[in-house]
Formats: sequence, structure tokens, C-alpha cells
Amino acid sequence: MINKNFISVLIALIIITSCEVNVLNERVMRKDPFVDSIIVEELSNIQAVQLKWKKDKNADCYIVMKSIYKDSRFEDFFQIYSDMGQIYVDQELEVEETYAYRLDKISRGVMFEGTEITFYRIERPSPFPGIITTQNLNNGKSAYLNWLYDAGADAYRVMRAVNNGNALIFTERKDEMDGYFIQGVTSAIDSQLLDDTGYFYRLDKQRNGQWIAGLEITAFSRTRPMPKDAVPTVNSFRSDGNIHITWEFDEGADSYILMRSFDNPPSSKIDDFVKVYEGTDLQYLDTNVNAQRDERYVYKLYKKRNGIIHTGTDRFALGVAVITQEDKHEPNNLETQATLLETFRIGNIYCYGYSLPNTILEDIDWYRVSIPPGKVVNIGLQYSQSSYSGFFRLYIPYLDTLNIINNVAFQVRNDENVQKDVTFAIIPDKTKFLTGSGTGGQVIGYTITWQSIDNN
Repeated sequence: MINKNFISVLIALIIITSCEVNVLNERVMRKDPFVDSIIVEELSNIQAVQLKWKKDKNADCYIVMKSIYKDSRFEDFFQIYSDMGQIYVDQELEVEETYAYRLDKISRGVMFEGTEITFYRIERPSPFPGIITTQNLNNGKSAYLNWLYDAGADAYRVMRAVNNGNALIFTERKDEMDGYFIQGVTSAIDSQLLDDTGYFYRLDKQRNGQWIAGLEITAFSRTRPMPKDAVPTVNSFRSDGNIHITWEFDEGADSYILMRSFDNPPSSKIDDFVKVYEGTDLQYLDTNVNAQRDERYVYKLYKKRNGIIHTGTDRFALGVAVITQEDKHEPNNLETQATLLETFRIGNIYCYGYSLPNTILEDIDWYRVSIPPGKVVNIGLQYSQSSYSGFFRLYIPYLDTLNIINNVAFQVRNDENVQKDVTFAIIPDKTKFLTGSGTGGQVIGYTITWQSIDNN
């Protein structure tokens, strides 16, 4: 009797032997890889190419071999790729070099060297006509220059000519000389440009030791902003009686001219301006004034640029020579600047009228008082001289103005149901300060006092 275990083992051995025979037959029957050549495709970057080849089911691995043509012969092939892919990008290329590619294959552990060779050469393009683009830097004091990279050029040079109406003479701009600085292969900064001067730029290119003059010319203007219309700031009411005038710096101006008119009708006119200062400073102290007579002056600012005086529009600044200083609560000419009144304050108000129609230099003093709901605050004002009584008026927003009489209290009320700050203003009565012609003026001092609080 045959043992069942023996039969099972025999069957297994037969199956294994059969599989090994099939695998061996498959290896024996497999064909050799076919001979193939590499296809070269140029990319947008001329210094790289894409290599492609067909799929070979009989190959286990593809190997790309490369050779370089030098010294009148091809050097030995060297491996640049080994894998099962069918595409490889070769970026190790130089312009005007010739290369050879060969496709080797490995099958069943055997190397099959390719017999087809593909040649490729990067032909260097001729330089193309370049153009320089420009950008303003530092308010036009410098020009930023840039241009496109050209693989056909060995070097670049920037040529510049002055646009002054004469014959154009281009000269080379050299790095770190006369304000010219190269920033990179295709950019540079040209500074120290002359004011209000135009320039032409040209890009030349070198090839094999020869310079090729550019065909395109770029125009650039070094132009500052024009002088701005400006009104000076006048500081009167100084302890020394002088008038201090200031103004802002203007990039478009070379110097400043301060004009002054003495407003003393009818002996002078507002348009009788004379120069009191010319220079580059941004301030001027006018000491040629008469503070004993409260003389009035009008100032305007001219600006000079390249020898030309720019008068601008007639924008005046008013000043008055007076020894009396502004009170220490200034600035409180606006409701948002109102001074808090808790007990008493000492102040002054001025009002001056000029012969220029509707031109008045005046002071307004805003105050605020904290009032409980439904209460009225009584406030008294004493003029520096009782003869000035009635020279001020009381202004409470949304109400009529009232005369302020010397030592006669006026009321400021809070009609709300919560405590709040209530504002009011002391303003000059122009009919009292000025003459019938609307000119003249003075400074009047006062003391304002919180006197009492009553029910509304």
C-alpha cells in the first residue's frame, strides 16, 4: 500500500519543478533589447535639452551615455542616467559645444551597448538689439537702468549722452565712477544727474571682442517737482515785539524770497511788497518793525529755481508788531481746543483789520465748564480797562451772540439730565476794535471767573 504522505510530497515536487522549468523557459525565450536612438528636444532654456526614447519590454534598465566633442575628437562616453524612465533632462550644457548621446540597456544582468549615436550642438544666437528701460529714483536725482539678458552677448556697456539740443556725444558709464553703479548682470543705477537735464541712454553689446552699437535709444529726464505754492507761517505777539516767519522746505526750490508789505493806509497799499529776505533758510526774524504803534504787515513767499522766480498765487500771511504776548491758553481758537474753566483764567484777545478787503487777523478764546444736570453757571469777565466794556461778545453754539459787559455776569446752562461739559467762546466785536474803514486793531486783556451755580 502507497503512503498518502509520500504521494502529497511527490505532487508538490512535480509542481515546483514545473514552475522552475517555465521560468527558465521564459528567461531563455526572452529576446534581447532592440537597438534604439535617443531623441533630443530643445527646451525654452537653450542650455537644457530633453532626452527621450522608446519603451523596451526586454530591457530591465536604461542607461544614457554622453560624450563631449573637444580638441577635434569626442571624449570617452560617461553615464548621466540609469533608471527605468524614458525621459531625462540634461542641463549640463554649454553654448557652442557639440555633444553625443548613446542609449545602453541592461537585460537579464547583461549590458547591451547601443550602436546608434545622437548628436546635438547648442548654436549661440546672434545678439539682439537691446533697449534700456529707466525708472525714477530719489525724486529724479537717480535713474534705475535695466535691460534683458542676451545669451548672444559676451558683455554689455551703457552709453549716455546729454539731451541739450546739441550734437549727441555718447560716452560709456563705468562702474563706481561719476555716480554710476552696476547692480547686476542686467541692471545699474546712474546718479548725480544734473537738475532739469535730459539724457539719452544706449545699450551696446560685445561679441567675440567686438562691440555692437545699440539701435534703440531711451530718453530720460532729471526733473524735480516744480516749486509749490506756499504761505509762510507768522508768529506775532512776541515779548520782543518782532515778527518770526517760517516756511516749509520745498524740493523744487533752490532758494526762498520773503516779500513784505507794510499795511498803513492810506499812505501805503497792500500790493507794495518789498524783499526782506532771500536765501536757503526756512525762517526769518523781522526786526525792522515798529511794535510801539502796533504796525501791521503782510508777507508772501516767492521761490527761486534755476534763476527763475516763481511767485505762485497770491497767498498772504498776516503779522502785527506788538509787544503783548498771546495768553498761555493758546491755542484755543477752536471748540475742540476749549480751555477748562474751574475758577478763573487770565487771557487776552486781539483783532486787527487790514486794507486788503475782508482780511482780519483775530483771536477767539474757547472755554468749557463742567455743569451738573439742570444747573446754570454764572461767569463774570473783567476787562483790563473798564473803558473796553462791550468789546467782547459771548458765543454759545446755536444761540445768538451777546455783548459782554465789564463785571456783569453771563450765564451758561446745562439743560440735559446728565452732567456734561458746556462750551462757549469769547469773540472780538469787530465794530469796536476796528475803525470805520475796517482797519486798525489792538490787544485787550481780561480775567474770566466762575462765580456761582444756580438751578436752571
